[in-house]
Amino acid sequence: MPHDADISTLPLAVVVQRCQEESERFFQQAFNDPRYCHEVFRRAIVHHTGNAWAFVYRQYTPLVVSWVEHHASFAASGEDSAYFVNRAFEKMWSALNADKFANFPDLRSLLRYLQLCTASVIVDHVRTREHAHFAASLSISHQDDPGGQYGNIGIEAPIIEELERQQLWQRIQQRLKSPAEQRLLYYRFALDLMPREICLRFPEEFPDVKEVYKMLQKILDRLSRDAELKKFLSQDD
Repeated sequence: MPHDADISTLPLAVVVQRCQEESERFFQQAFNDPRYCHEVFRRAIVHHTGNAWAFVYRQYTPLVVSWVEHHASFAASGEDSAYFVNRAFEKMWSALNADKFANFPDLRSLLRYLQLCTASVIVDHVRTREHAHFAASLSISHQDDPGGQYGNIGIEAPIIEELERQQLWQRIQQRLKSPAEQRLLYYRFALDLMPREICLRFPEEFPDVKEVYKMLQKILDRLSRDAELKKFLSQDD
């Protein structure tokens, strides 16, 4: 078909078939015409054509799986690749509409956005998981732990909500051993930066992400064993 032909008038079945053929040519490093795949995306997003969206999902799932499995945070996510594949397509579907589709003039731009959606859902999931873990590590149990090491300690509400309370934050600061520990806790839970982000933004202070993780864990352990802090937190029950 001539490159200047209007493919928007073709039946969906024809466009889908050509998209598959052109994709094969792409992977064979042969000349290919990406307009057909872009047209399937357009019908799925602009016209809400269910069969078009189903094809997009089937066609590009292997690509999204590869993005997921090569993402640096995937191993720490606790989920399989299929979970993030679904979340990535959902994010793209909910974010784009007919007006916004005009910002994606070709297939390359659409796939780049899908890749960004994939990275975003992984990072968001890992961040939420880490927050939950942090809150759980300081949660009030009102029962002795099995080893009797920590006792009845912790925080009922998520730690981020508690840190917003100035009195608690002041008490926690008093129990930190150095300005570096104060800054690290502030960066992590007040500014909501992941350890890797902390190292990227403050490389002179925190050059090693593994050391950041260790330092955070030591702070949590120390706060969990603090009897006075435990008493203060128990007053909020």
